[in-house]
Amino acid sequence: MEYEEIIKQLLSSKSREEELIYAIELFKLDNNFKMILFEVSDGDINRIGIENFGLFKINGLNDYGKVYLFDKRTLKKMITEDDSGYQVILGNEFNIDLNIAQVITKFINERALDDDEENLIKYLRYKYPKVPINIMSFLQEQRFHFGNGSNKKIFEILASISVFETVRHENLEAIPNVETGFSHADTWWRILMEKNSYSQEILDIKYYTIYSLLLKIIFLQMKFPSSSDHYVKRGELLDFVNNQLFVYLENELWFADQLFQNKKIATKIFNKANIHMNYAKRIKGIKNMTWDIFHVRLTEDLLEAETVNLNQDIVLPFFISQDRQLNNYINLNPIKKIVFSRNKMHLAREHNILSELSEKELNLFFSNSEKRLRKQKKLDLDYLINLSQKLENEILNLKELNK
Repeated sequence: MEYEEIIKQLLSSKSREEELIYAIELFKLDNNFKMILFEVSDGDINRIGIENFGLFKINGLNDYGKVYLFDKRTLKKMITEDDSGYQVILGNEFNIDLNIAQVITKFINERALDDDEENLIKYLRYKYPKVPINIMSFLQEQRFHFGNGSNKKIFEILASISVFETVRHENLEAIPNVETGFSHADTWWRILMEKNSYSQEILDIKYYTIYSLLLKIIFLQMKFPSSSDHYVKRGELLDFVNNQLFVYLENELWFADQLFQNKKIATKIFNKANIHMNYAKRIKGIKNMTWDIFHVRLTEDLLEAETVNLNQDIVLPFFISQDRQLNNYINLNPIKKIVFSRNKMHLAREHNILSELSEKELNLFFSNSEKRLRKQKKLDLDYLINLSQKLENEILNLKELNK
């Protein structure tokens, strides 16, 4: 069996027996293959679980209390029936957004916290002080909106996060002066100010890819609001992916399909971009939705980079946010399985748009896959910015026509 077919079968397998068969085949081709299974009854129940502090929620890509890691050590244990207690090597990190960063800043500067904020700080400070805080998502959002706020305020936040990490890791009761965090803040500030690096352009391309797809989805739903036009909308969206966007975003396409059918679940996914909003609010809502999805996808990218490219043990991320919508994107179509192989990460979610397509739609979609991939490799930021502006205008013009 070919490598790609083994990956496909492994991701779609429904039983542990099938997974073991394909895992053994994959080990023959890639000795460093790893797989994470979620929602497993005999998973590692000692892991950090989901927590709520009022509106603040600590949430993972799925329930880490039911996670199982399969790698060459697991396979050896299964074959030799060794019960010596092999421990799953999994780490964690906390990803934060602006709201959480502001709570940390209030604490470091000894400003009054409400009960939920205080409980969140105690959780991070005392319960899991060794689990690091990752601010990459926060930095990217701030960099994108740079100039909309006070430079001094952003620098204070960065310095406060640095001090908070020192307080946590060194178990300090007295809070050091915020100036002790200036050195780390300077490093993060340089990342924030970076404009023209290749890695930064890749991140910007990712943002505008998501944004353009969401703009097209909302445009189609405005143009064809009835669920009876479900197949027309889906066909036009697939055509857009094949011939203009050139990037297949599986999860977002499944979200779109729920909206096109006017499913109840879609109201939870797209409530920031309701088609009945005025133009300005709708565009702002689509941008906010883009950032929520971008945070999740960036975290998945970091998981892939750290695990595959850096050959580290797996570090499963948590999101800390009071944004209910961000949590919806995670919970409404959770990841069921992750496969790491040949320097790439493959995901399988609970729902998949491809399983919803007709044979005709599948043939049309895959018949253009080679062209789509060729175009995808040549995608640049200017093209995507222009595409998003064109789509914004289409929504505006459609609004004007419907007046």
